[in-house]
Amino acid sequence: MTDVELSDIELRLKKYSIENQNLLKFKKLVKIDSTNVDLICIDYSDKLFLSISTNDRFGSVLFAKSEKVSGLAERIFTIKQLFGQSEITLEVFSRSLAEKLYKLFSIEKPILLSIGIKKDQLENLNLFKAIEKNILELFRD
Repeated sequence: MTDVELSDIELRLKKYSIENQNLLKFKKLVKIDSTNVDLICIDYSDKLFLSISTNDRFGSVLFAKSEKVSGLAERIFTIKQLFGQSEITLEVFSRSLAEKLYKLFSIEKPILLSIGIKKDQLENLNLFKAIEKNILELFRD
């Protein structure tokens, strides 16, 4: 391929990039204690995609949605494990985050979460609390 052909391909790819379409809400590396955590949020018209990683990989994928049930004042939040290792900690974290995003920012659309946390960090509840706090701060910005 010539330089002109490569340049043309790069321009076409850039046209479809999430940055160019204003879908990227945030992409941030945060340091929590001594752990690097990658946080990415892509805001599609019908869902949010959140990637949370301490191991530079996609991890378990969960789907969180809320529903208004007639007769109840509160919304019902449902979490489904789509694939990956099933961990109750990840489900509780996903539910908590979905509820806070709804209450603080009125986000009603479903949330697709990819959570790649190292095995030895799965029981570190302070890490999950700090991750949630950072995500909520990024939504405020």
